[in-house]
Amino acid sequence: MKYYAHSPSDTPTPTQAVQYPLVWSVASSDCSGHAGSQADLNTLSSLQCHGATLICATTAQNSQSLVSVNPVSDAAFSDQLKALSDDVLPKAIKIGLLASAFQLASITEFLQHARLPVIWDPVLGTSTGGTFAQLGKDELTALLPCTTLFTPNLTEAQALLGQAVNTDNEIQAAAEQFHAMGAEGVLIKGGHGQGDLCKDWLSIREPDGTVTQAWLVQPKLKAAHLRGTG
Repeated sequence: MKYYAHSPSDTPTPTQAVQYPLVWSVASSDCSGHAGSQADLNTLSSLQCHGATLICATTAQNSQSLVSVNPVSDAAFSDQLKALSDDVLPKAIKIGLLASAFQLASITEFLQHARLPVIWDPVLGTSTGGTFAQLGKDELTALLPCTTLFTPNLTEAQALLGQAVNTDNEIQAAAEQFHAMGAEGVLIKGGHGQGDLCKDWLSIREPDGTVTQAWLVQPKLKAAHLRGTG
């Protein structure tokens, strides 16, 4: 099976067909479209990729509150994973909100065999204050070795490690701990930090030992209600 798309400004013809890379979004549905699978699909489309979804839960939320989180059944999750993996393997996988321990164990087992590029955003809550399933160090140490880039925000990094992650030194130390757990790359997002600047810390360790590290700094956006802030 091949995935094709055409320029929306032109009349499609066979010679204009462009094959787009297939990327899976393993995440939950956000009915408001601000985050989750819907946001992933918009991002993938803008990057000229074809997005396929493995839905972990349906969430009822908007720009101001989280109403409910409804995980899919274990069978529904397994059926989606089988349907996707039996068809065409993706070029990469983006993991967002995992709604149960079963889902985390299932995707970890799959990735231990598939060995694909993986971006994992460990979603533990919403910008409006809602909380999701909690992950601990045991779960982290299982999936992190399969992760190419791990992208927690400050709040998530603090919750996962059980320690303060606020100052520059604490952020850099947290990244080192995630490396020690197996993550090849770590991006700790600083949008929840104090001040008018968002300071993200990027740390990448290549298999040959090469290390790339940098602060990525930009002004924060100001709005009354923010969603999808990661």
